[in-house]
Amino acid sequence: MSTSLLYRPGAGYARTSDAGIRAQISLPMYDQPFLRDSTDAFFQEIRKQLLAKLDTDDLGMQQLRAKLIDSPPQPHRLKADNQSAAESIWDNPQLLLSQTCGQTLHTGSHKYLTPIASPCYSADGCQSYHYCGLVIVHQQSEYRDLESLSGASLAVNSFDSYSGCICLRAAVADLFQQLDGPIHFFAQPVITTGSHRASIRAVLDKNADCCSIDCITWALFQRAHQAGICDEEQLLSRLGELRVIGKTPQAPAPPFVFPSELRGSALESVCRASLMSACESPE
Repeated sequence: MSTSLLYRPGAGYARTSDAGIRAQISLPMYDQPFLRDSTDAFFQEIRKQLLAKLDTDDLGMQQLRAKLIDSPPQPHRLKADNQSAAESIWDNPQLLLSQTCGQTLHTGSHKYLTPIASPCYSADGCQSYHYCGLVIVHQQSEYRDLESLSGASLAVNSFDSYSGCICLRAAVADLFQQLDGPIHFFAQPVITTGSHRASIRAVLDKNADCCSIDCITWALFQRAHQAGICDEEQLLSRLGELRVIGKTPQAPAPPFVFPSELRGSALESVCRASLMSACESPE
């Protein structure tokens, strides 16, 4: 599965003097334990590109460059498999670059972040810079399509997740237009798991009948499963117990984000260019 970036023009060149303290780079969206080496390699390539592109004549960029060299940032790992752990990353006043779900940019601390680039993934279910959710059930279940899930128990990673919940709601809304009369849909209460990984586990363990999984996450899990990679929870080895019965409507793929207070600055352009170069790097 490859990744490229859709370029979004910057708003020009402005202040960078307060950028020296911001050096944290965080890539939490797809940082699964079996992908740590790949995530670290991408992280280091972004850092390398930043060092190459920072303007040595600009005081703010000089300060940032010195911090990247003297105190190299380490990948900011999720400390737990849940949404609140991710929130601590996006809340970090040291944050320079990260990736987040597009919907959550409109809530909480995310309003202080702005998207600077949209990734274009090649996973099944992705189109240009959009992605979708894949509706997953257990192989032993009798569910065959979205309509058959009426009354089924549902696990969601978060209620404000595009792929895990919001797009699934849109798919259900479409059903109401196609079927005669109202239908009772998912059983209540809906189970909130905190992550796609935990939602998969809930269906595997039959604690939930179904879930909607980010198609990029699903592609990464499937690739690891087919490669025979093992994980501590033995989640990958059990993926054959699950099947996909449908797709949700499309939504914007998780964007790369940058501090809103620095929007329009020269540093924004540098960060965007560094991301694009890192994605194109053969390393």
